[in-house]
Amino acid sequence: SSGINAEWSLRPGDLIIPDFYSFTNALKQIYLKCKTISSGNPAQYIPQLARVSPEIWAVSICTVDGQRASWGDHTLPFTIQSLRDVLTYAAAVTELGEATVHRHVGKEPKGFSLDDSLPYNPFI
Repeated sequence: SSGINAEWSLRPGDLIIPDFYSFTNALKQIYLKCKTISSGNPAQYIPQLARVSPEIWAVSICTVDGQRASWGDHTLPFTIQSLRDVLTYAAAVTELGEATVHRHVGKEPKGFSLDDSLPYNPFI
């Protein structure tokens, strides 16, 4: 199923993405293109992922002002696994600031630390 549910409590020009229709149409095209990719397999070493059909595919977005769009199997429960790292990092930077967070964790995208006393990457 697919659908767009925009919160219109603000005037359309005040929304974070004023042309939400065009934005979501572009995302839907990406979703449809990616949906055809069938290479690879779910990680078998993670039981929650090993039990899930690789045919299940969904994309959902929600802007800070409540504009929402979803495509595919978005109503099915799922395990977030490493996505929690992104959410935790975002919350930490929001609450504590980038400078404070990066005194405790690095930010090198390829896993090469410039300071060997810090973890290389907040997502590893």
